[in-house]
Formats: sequence, C-alpha cells, structure tokens
Amino acid sequence: MTDAYKDDFLPDIISSDAVLQFMWKKPSYGLIHVMNTSMLCGMDKGEIFKAVTYNPAKALGMEAEIGTLEPGSRADIAILDMVPSDQIFFDRFGNQKRSKEVLVPMMTLRKGKAVFRQSFFF
Repeated sequence: MTDAYKDDFLPDIISSDAVLQFMWKKPSYGLIHVMNTSMLCGMDKGEIFKAVTYNPAKALGMEAEIGTLEPGSRADIAILDMVPSDQIFFDRFGNQKRSKEVLVPMMTLRKGKAVFRQSFFF
C-alpha cells in the first residue's frame, strides 16, 4: 500500500492510461486491473466506481451525458462481478500483494447495446 493511500490521499479520477505499446504488459493490464489494485490498497469500492465514472465525466463537463445512469444519459454500462481470488498483484517496483477477491467484467453496454459479454454470463 502506498503512503498516499495510507494517508487517505485517494485519487479523484482513476484511468488505465493504456496505450498500445504497453497493452498486456506488467504491471497493469487495463482499467479493471487498476480498479482491483486500488481496492487492494484499501480504497472504498464506491469511491473507485465514482472515480472511473462520474468524476471523469464531471471533469469533462459531461456528467449529464456519461458517467451516470440518469434518464437521458448514454447508457454506457459495465456489469462487474466480485469473485473470490488468490491473485497476486505487482507494482512497478516488484512489490506484491495478494488479493482475496477481484472485480471481473461480465458485460458492457455502449449506448444501450451489448458490446462485450462473458460467454458464461446470462
């Protein structure tokens, strides 16, 4: 856990900063990975979801359009499941921490249409 998290200095916005050059390379693999590491560092799940949805939308001045489930919004929705895990997460310095549970994407809707679905998710 970083000193910032220990001191309750948490991120307002969480993103993956994923670029093609580093896609699928350690230590991070995308937004879900960053969300799981934030949770592992002690950040509240509700604050994590707010940091990946509403807060970035508000920073862009788009909070009525994206980052919300309010009527009239785009209906960009990610359905996640919390599953038991014994996964080890590493930081860029090689430090590691074991997680007892992780978020797993089950389905993604973009403008109300399914664009991703786990084969076992109904």
